[in-house]
Amino acid sequence: MNDKFDVIVVGSSFSGAFFLHGYLPKANENARILVLERGKIDSHQWQLQQHRLSSFSSQTSFINRNQEEKVWMYIAGFGGTSRAWAACTPRMMPNDFKLKSVYGVGVDWPVTYEELEPYYTEAEKVMAVSGPDDGAPFPRSQPYPQPPHRFNDPDKLLKKAYPDQYIQQPTARARVPTTNRSLCCGTGVCRLCPVNAKFTIQNEMGGRASNRSQVFKGWC
Repeated sequence: MNDKFDVIVVGSSFSGAFFLHGYLPKANENARILVLERGKIDSHQWQLQQHRLSSFSSQTSFINRNQEEKVWMYIAGFGGTSRAWAACTPRMMPNDFKLKSVYGVGVDWPVTYEELEPYYTEAEKVMAVSGPDDGAPFPRSQPYPQPPHRFNDPDKLLKKAYPDQYIQQPTARARVPTTNRSLCCGTGVCRLCPVNAKFTIQNEMGGRASNRSQVFKGWC
């Protein structure tokens, strides 16, 4: 490949995609951007039909020298591990950033929760995160983009037993349908969501990135 690019992004998972989300609005409209992706672009329909998260064999992506019985999985493909995550989106707590100051162990982070909070909020908007505005332990500057999911019967029992500690889980599984995602069906098979309700790079950010950048897939 003899082409020249202004920016090369290695990988199309969370880090690469959210970098592009922040970079593209600031980039020159003629900027040439290349995204290198090890796997392929597998549609959600293909994943459901094949019962697979990726057409890339995880066993060919690394060497296990320990001969362990556990089969390690590695997801390669456009969107990376956003294909496989369960879309649970809690925030870190403010004190997590100052362990040494508060608890006398570890080290404090070089940034604070307050400094990162606007970026948490922006990421939650992109992912259309569902969560409770009342009772959540994470300080927030804005409401969650979507209302919380309803409690099921076991949730109701836990909420009754632990009213101050049990909350609706913040999650990037759609409580309200979006342009590209269906309402969560609550079947508990989030790893390969049957209705495309959870946030993935492909269903929410893929179009925006590909319109301004070239994706070079299957490069190794």
